[in-house]
Amino acid sequence: MKRKRLRKEVPRTKNEYWCIDGNFTVHPLAYCTYYHGVLTQGLMDTHHCKEKGCHRLREGDSFE
Repeated sequence: MKRKRLRKEVPRTKNEYWCIDGNFTVHPLAYCTYYHGVLTQGLMDTHHCKEKGCHRLREGDSFE
């Protein structure tokens, strides 16, 4: 099954950020204080951070 592109809604930043899985991204969505990295929409879907109510997740951060 094909998935639509997840980062259409997330704006592109001029800097690259380190993700919690070791990759870099220009589409960060939230920051994890435990792993000290950012999460993309795909990582948020994989780790279920919102559904679990993770208190280490910071979604209000501005990336630029």
